Amino acid sequence: GICKKKAKTEGESCGSCFCPPTYSAGECEDGLTCVHDPNIADAPGICKKKAKDLLFISSTKVVTLPSFSPVEECNSVPHYPISGIAQVVTGLVNGFIMNCGGFTSGTGGTTYSDCYSLQSGAWTPTPSMLEKRWGAAASNTPYGFLVTGGRSYTTMYTSIEIYSGVNWQKINDLPIAMESHCQVYVESTGSVIVTGGNIFGSGPYAAAGKTVFEFNLASGIWTELPSMKTARSGHSCIHSMGQIWVFGGYGSSESVTSVEKFDITSKTGWKDGPRLPTELAYGQALVYENIIYVAWRQGKVMMLAKNGWEDVNNIGPFGMYPTFQSPIVSRNMIGCTTTSISPSTTTTATRYSPGYAGCKCGESNKKRIIGGQDEFPSKFPWMVSFLKEDGETVFCSGSIIS
Repeated sequence: GICKKKAKTEGESCGSCFCPPTYSAGECEDGLTCVHDPNIADAPGICKKKAKDLLFISSTKVVTLPSFSPVEECNSVPHYPISGIAQVVTGLVNGFIMNCGGFTSGTGGTTYSDCYSLQSGAWTPTPSMLEKRWGAAASNTPYGFLVTGGRSYTTMYTSIEIYSGVNWQKINDLPIAMESHCQVYVESTGSVIVTGGNIFGSGPYAAAGKTVFEFNLASGIWTELPSMKTARSGHSCIHSMGQIWVFGGYGSSESVTSVEKFDITSKTGWKDGPRLPTELAYGQALVYENIIYVAWRQGKVMMLAKNGWEDVNNIGPFGMYPTFQSPIVSRNMIGCTTTSISPSTTTTATRYSPGYAGCKCGESNKKRIIGGQDEFPSKFPWMVSFLKEDGETVFCSGSIIS
């Protein structure tokens, strides 16, 4: 046989030292996670119980994963500052939930560009988007929080904005105007995939399309991919195990229960997935611990099991995109009044804080820009460095812009 170290129990040391990882104190037993103190770089961690992840659907709808049970004790989360808002976009920026845009109904309706971040148990104003928009789509990327398309009450947009954690800036437009589409970031390709949405017509309403586009974040180039088999808008989408999945959406009697999947590597075309048991539009979809979940805005939650869709829970109605897509968070992140629990170490795409470029041991990862503003990566690809007479010591650097 093979001799293996005994797994560590709660409270025992674990893991490797940060700088360099030359020593290992061992691994934690099942149900525990190794938690390091970020203020002490060269030290092992401590085995602690895994914190339960939460899904933040709205200020009044927070559920525990994977059971989707309501978290009643999180009633300290304040209501969103704009009452009755719908069709916002949501991301995790600098470790906090951020909602942007949306609309409120009423005479003529109101479209917003406002953004708020949930920090220390309070919604805090952050820089507004450059366009007032609802029905947009968004995703967290290594370059920032990326928002595409959307509309006012009269006009659909092709414009794109990206938020670095400091300010907003516009980048390359969408190939076509769209709203009520869906968007996911794919880490393996460094790109964003945009599916469907309303793309035809004018005025307050438009018709759904089948189009799919890929945006390469490094090059800033859009590429059209094979179209979906069914036109859809107001659908949900996720990226899981190398595939893009789309669920439901308006467009036809066929689209609201249909599921399609697309292999991001082969890109050979869309295939049918297990059909939904009931119509889904403006719901939520997520991947948690490699299992796909779908939530209807009427409250039903189901998971995709080996033999098809299975019931998980019913969390009650939550409306039309009070967050989109709903982020996975910890109690600390949303200011719950219960005993403080450390954020889970489970990694998902939604947990990636925009603007984070990695850090090295003992070095700050705070960005400093003096006398300038952020620019989209690859806008100025040619770099220069200024060396001292020894030909080796760099004392300044820059970019060739013309």
